[in-house]
Amino acid sequence: MLLDNQYKIKTAIHETAEVSDEAFIGIGTQIWHQCQINSGVAIGNNCVIGKGVFIDHKVLIGDNVKIQNRTSIFLEVIIENDVHIGPHVCFSNGKKILLGKTNNNNQPTLVKVGAAIGTGTIITPGVVIGAYSIVEAGSVVTQNIPDYAFFQGNPATLGGYICQCNRTLVLKEEAIWICAGCGKQYNF
Repeated sequence: MLLDNQYKIKTAIHETAEVSDEAFIGIGTQIWHQCQINSGVAIGNNCVIGKGVFIDHKVLIGDNVKIQNRTSIFLEVIIENDVHIGPHVCFSNGKKILLGKTNNNNQPTLVKVGAAIGTGTIITPGVVIGAYSIVEAGSVVTQNIPDYAFFQGNPATLGGYICQCNRTLVLKEEAIWICAGCGKQYNF
């Protein structure tokens, strides 16, 4: 579909979604069945929020973000532009279980521009997921992930580096990586 200044995609919120009056929803964003979006949430333009997604207080989501079905995003998560989050991802809301007490040990989590997070991944509080990085499905993220990194496993560990064009980088010489597809070079 082509867009220009004459035609704007309208924001669409399914009738079964529960969206707080104190949440900001950007232009062209689609919120599907049975979503729960709390107060203090800001969602940018042209996002897709899949069926059954839960978004807690103090969550900021950039533009062009896709969050697939049944994902849970708890307190203090910032998701930058152009991020893809697969189904059943959980941004956990605390590293410690406090029985009978309020859980006040939240730490902000940041997902940088262009990152992709696979199905069923668990992300512990306080981590940074780097720009254009990929987290493989089913991983448990307990540490920061560098830009352009590929992480996998439980706990998630470095599996290599990837180019912004989504091809694997090859080590050319010490600390210099090159993309076999587009030829772009990176220093890590």
